[in-house]
Amino acid sequence: MGQLLVLVGMLVYGYWRVESRLGSLEEAMVANDVKIGSLLDKHIVEETIQREQLEEKVNFYEKEFNINPLSWGKKKRR
Repeated sequence: MGQLLVLVGMLVYGYWRVESRLGSLEEAMVANDVKIGSLLDKHIVEETIQREQLEEKVNFYEKEFNINPLSWGKKKRR
């Protein structure tokens, strides 16, 4: 009878340890998901800012240097 009680106690203790470890892992996953989401949002914002700056530079160079060869004749005709 004592061995049976020890066996049941060990099984319950083992189950409790597994459950508590799974719970802590789930909490860590939720925290990491939040961190990943905030970092992703931050990078998206930075990327849009960089893209807008690049578009401004491209527009400036297109106006300044007149890269389009089809528009070269238009200036001479005027």
